[in-house]
Amino acid sequence: MNDKTNIAREGDEQYNTIGRRRRIYVRVTENELARIRSRARKAGMSISAFARTRLLGDAEARPTLDIDIAELRKAFADLKHAGSNLNQCARALNTFGADGDSAANTDRAVRRVSAAADNICALISAVRS
Repeated sequence: MNDKTNIAREGDEQYNTIGRRRRIYVRVTENELARIRSRARKAGMSISAFARTRLLGDAEARPTLDIDIAELRKAFADLKHAGSNLNQCARALNTFGADGDSAANTDRAVRRVSAAADNICALISAVRS
């Protein structure tokens, strides 16, 4: 890592007002840069802000998620209802038998509900951490 002091370029005035005048340089591969950019974008941060947050481990600088808890609860309740409906479908299919279309449609619905459950669980985990 090479640590250098740079003279501020035109347009960097906003950064100078908070005293950031030092830069560090890190060499990364194209793949690593793509991963860093992706993670910074998902966090809603610039690459510099993301790197500072990760390097310093500053809890106050971590991004906050803007999630409507009421909407998350509603989505969770809707998901529970969908799961209940799928259980009723499975019982009917097991009791009366299934043709190819019914089984395929039920399988597709189970996969969608499962994916939605995974997404909601991930959001809940993100909110808790």
